[in-house]
Amino acid sequence: MLLETNQYQEFAELLDSQQFSVTQPDYSLLARHISQLKVLSEMGNSSILVVDLRKKSYAFSSGFYDLFVKDMEQLAIFSQSLLDQRIHQKDAAALVSLWTVSLRFCFTIPPAERKHYKIIMDYRIVGPKGNYVRIIEQHQVLEMDPDGNIWLTLSFVDISPDQDLESGLRYSIVNCKTGEVMGLPSEDKISSQSPTVKLSTREKQILSLIKEGYISKEIATKLFLSVHTVNTHRQRILEKLNVASSIDAIRYASDLNLLG
Repeated sequence: MLLETNQYQEFAELLDSQQFSVTQPDYSLLARHISQLKVLSEMGNSSILVVDLRKKSYAFSSGFYDLFVKDMEQLAIFSQSLLDQRIHQKDAAALVSLWTVSLRFCFTIPPAERKHYKIIMDYRIVGPKGNYVRIIEQHQVLEMDPDGNIWLTLSFVDISPDQDLESGLRYSIVNCKTGEVMGLPSEDKISSQSPTVKLSTREKQILSLIKEGYISKEIATKLFLSVHTVNTHRQRILEKLNVASSIDAIRYASDLNLLG
């Protein structure tokens, strides 16, 4: 049975929920990554793929991926047709569910932490000779744009040493910073789960005004506070949300519906 359209559509809509601004991110950063990845691909046997989610295009491929890059360029990125043609039919549905849950999980993580996680997947794909082979794919966020959107993703793929073609998709998620290995919660658990972040009424007021474009001095005047008090609240907001900038704080708080 081929992948159900509504199952793929759910993932595609979630992917499209990111709102990229008209201003392009610094593409010289991508060029530097590609330069380094070319050297890495020449030194090792891993296949590498970089995806530009802003342009919805494949930015770099090597090794195993080069065997299919022509087909991938002819199809829409993450297309249902590509999944149906290249992924084992029993693994394709599970893979899309994993992508969906992983992306939702990523959206619950403060932007500053999104690069810390790696999804490791072991599944069956059509090999260069037309037969199924098991591969291990390690997938992670490579870069985010200034607005906190997931901009570039990176995948390393190797042929799995375990060529058990009877088993389906296997996966785990690894926090590369702490070394913690965990499984992803179910879609139901992800959708009902929200980080225990609470902003005070005053903090919500200040963050809402920041979102509207007011600077600290203007916020102080509007709320009859000192500039020092406003800046203290701003710092506490960043600490509570575990983010590095006001832009990240606005995006994360909006994702959690903290601003109403």
